[in-house]
Amino acid sequence: MTNNLVREVFGHTTTGETVYRVEIKGGGLTAKVISWGAVIQDLRLDGHDAPLTLGFDDFESYPAHSSYFGATPAAAPTVSAPASSRSTASRISSI
Repeated sequence: MTNNLVREVFGHTTTGETVYRVEIKGGGLTAKVISWGAVIQDLRLDGHDAPLTLGFDDFESYPAHSSYFGATPAAAPTVSAPASSRSTASRISSI
């Protein structure tokens, strides 16, 4: 059995917190998700050249250019979502 989950350091926040990128593969899809708000950094479909989502190549570009670029619904703050649901995505760093 192959390991379909790979974690690597993607960058650091201005406060020194490590931001991880997790790659998940399965069913012909490869997703790269960063632990900074569960942002989808890259999504690819086997046999399709172009990415299915837009993402930056480095972490520093996310807070500098768009804090919601690639954000998942749980990561984007909303009026109706309690704070505890927004922080759940950060648990990806414990993988």
